[in-house]
Amino acid sequence: MEIGIVQVMQSFMFEGITDAQVYEQELRCAVLADELGYDHVWTVEHHFEDYSFCPDNLQLMSYLAAV
Repeated sequence: MEIGIVQVMQSFMFEGITDAQVYEQELRCAVLADELGYDHVWTVEHHFEDYSFCPDNLQLMSYLAAV
């Protein structure tokens, strides 16, 4: 069995947290998932909506691979 996490990267439902804070937390979670031995990290793309937190998953995944 393989285990992974999915990152939605949205803050519009939460009060008192900025987009930058959400992004930082999601990056920390992805690194932690790797350290804990998770097999996958997925990110969500938001098409056809005004609110798109991660418009380029390939760039994000490239950054995480380098980290």
